[in-house]
Amino acid sequence: MTTIIEVLGDPLSKALNIKPIQAKGLLRLAIKDVMPNKTVEQLSLKEITTILKEGLKERLNKIGVENSDIIVIDLTNFITANQSLVTILRV
Repeated sequence: MTTIIEVLGDPLSKALNIKPIQAKGLLRLAIKDVMPNKTVEQLSLKEITTILKEGLKERLNKIGVENSDIIVIDLTNFITANQSLVTILRV
């Protein structure tokens, strides 16, 4: 089953020039940082946006990614533009 981690993992891996599995790991950690009691399937669009802006941004800053703001904005825009995909993933 495809999850939001799968959907965001590829563009994040390309932005960071890392393997997709590493990018997906960063996303999983960001989710646990911000919403530790929720499963990936339970996340709303608003919660995903919060995770990207808070959890992922913090993780990227910790590993020294200089353009973390741009990466987070791009991923947030991607998710917003593909809201129907998020809805399908939750069903």
